[in-house]
Amino acid sequence: MATSTTITDKGGNTLVVPFIKYKEKATKLKVTFDTLIYNGIATKIPQTTLEYDWEIKKDGTLKELSQDIQIKKTRDISAEYDAKKNETKIEDKYKGKERKDDDEKETAKITKKGMVLLKFSTDKGVVKIDY
Repeated sequence: MATSTTITDKGGNTLVVPFIKYKEKATKLKVTFDTLIYNGIATKIPQTTLEYDWEIKKDGTLKELSQDIQIKKTRDISAEYDAKKNETKIEDKYKGKERKDDDEKETAKITKKGMVLLKFSTDKGVVKIDY
C-alpha cells in the first residue's frame, strides 16, 4: 500500500504528497491528504480527497470514468465521462471562503464534448484545480 507519492518537475523541484488514506482496487483509486511538502517545506492544506472510478468495455476501451475532488469546506468537483455519448458532465461546487459573495454554496454545471480530466496541480505548494 502506498503511503505517499513524489513528483519532480523539469527544474528539479520536488513535491511529496503523504497520504492519510490510500485505497486502490482494480477500477478504483481513492487518496486523502492534508499536507504538501514542496522542496522539503511542509504546508498544511484543507483535507483533500481524490477519487477515480472507471469501467472498461470488453474490448478494453474506457466505457465510463468518474472523478471527484473534495477539498474540505472549500470545493467539491465531480466529472462523469460517458463514452457512449462522448461527453463529460462536470459539477463544481464552491463552499465557504472560496465563494466570492457570501457563505452560500455556488454550483457550476458544465457539459463538455469528449473526455475531460480534472487537473489537480500545485504552484509552489498552492493547490489549483482546472478542467
